[in-house]
Amino acid sequence: MRQHGGWLRVTLLVVVALGCAATLNSSIAAAQATPAASPSAAGGGVGPAIQWLLGQQAEDGGFIGFEGESDPGLTSDAIIAMVAAREVGASVDTDQAVARAVEFLETTSADYAESGAGQAAKLALAAMAVGADPTDLGGSDLLASIEDDLDEETGIYGTGVFDHALAMLALRAAGRDVAAPALDALIKRAGPEGGWAFDGNPEPAALDSNTTALVLQALVAVGFGDNALLAAGLDFLRTAQEDDGAFRFQPSEGFPADANSTGLVVQGLIAVGEDPASESWNNAAGALAAFQNQTGAFRYSMDQPEDNIFATVQAIPALVGLAQPILPAGYVPATPAATPVARVERSLAA
Repeated sequence: MRQHGGWLRVTLLVVVALGCAATLNSSIAAAQATPAASPSAAGGGVGPAIQWLLGQQAEDGGFIGFEGESDPGLTSDAIIAMVAAREVGASVDTDQAVARAVEFLETTSADYAESGAGQAAKLALAAMAVGADPTDLGGSDLLASIEDDLDEETGIYGTGVFDHALAMLALRAAGRDVAAPALDALIKRAGPEGGWAFDGNPEPAALDSNTTALVLQALVAVGFGDNALLAAGLDFLRTAQEDDGAFRFQPSEGFPADANSTGLVVQGLIAVGEDPASESWNNAAGALAAFQNQTGAFRYSMDQPEDNIFATVQAIPALVGLAQPILPAGYVPATPAATPVARVERSLAA
């Protein structure tokens, strides 16, 4: 590890005990059982947000991304957003839109999943959100694509830590084991005082709130529910928060607060049992709601007030108080996993 005002010593003990699907479901349910963002603070705008999102669906069932055509990644995020709203009882009917979006993924999943573990993980999380089999989405075994993209030398799934965290979330939600080296890889790539960067660079200047928030969700999903590694990640997130509660991509003043970062961080806080609507977090949930436009959509930032579909699909799950993985009630993974029980011991010495 690198030095930064002291040595960070991290010791990981991973004990793998045989588990079952019920154990996996109970651990995920525990992570989701405390949706810290109350509906009054952060959920009131979900109906208009979903209604706006439905109006963005293309004729082929997908949602249009940066390239001007339906994008499997954005469509996966839209599915998860619609399911999240449905799971908490949103009044807008999304069943037909979700079905059309899944049909689009079934026709495009093969090529997209081959792009890497992160892409396959997004598809898998969307598939499981609707109760579909992630080993057979349009004939594609998404879990195999994830597992095949593990770099045995680095312990990283995909090309960076953001992909890696998505992969961990998808594998655990599906009842698959997450390789022990994958956990160790996160520890090695943590910043000296907490936080992660999307490319795995542990230098303080490289760390970002988005990756850190997603890693917190992944760590909780694989059994790191209460340890100092998560606490250090939370400490880093505070450095990226503005006084109004919103979050920047990085702590640097050169990054204005944005809805995507704020939404991801709110989900990270929910995952670890923090209350994003609390005074201690400057009502981050309320800050997220402040990005919503009168149309129901979310803007990316206060300086960019246009309706933004990427900001909207990221905000909706956070608005309703759900962290990843977002699964339908009663979901049972096809493959029971061994349950990793991890302990992290951390000390900072001068």
